[in-house]
Amino acid sequence: MGLDLTRPDHAYLFGFVQMDGHLGKGPGNKGRLQVELSSRDEYILRRFKSLVSVASSIHRRTRDTNFKANYH
Repeated sequence: MGLDLTRPDHAYLFGFVQMDGHLGKGPGNKGRLQVELSSRDEYILRRFKSLVSVASSIHRRTRDTNFKANYH
């Protein structure tokens, strides 16, 4: 991945995934990083995707939360 934390965009990505990301556990998920955001913030994930040189994808889902029904 080669993050250069002296670059503001890389430093932001690093801090962001520490707060809003989690690593997958178990067979087949080792090293898998997942981040869940509101669909209105998808542009952030697209920008992050352009910063890293690893295979990545963005998926959408709808679910009910404690705060809102049909949250995207």
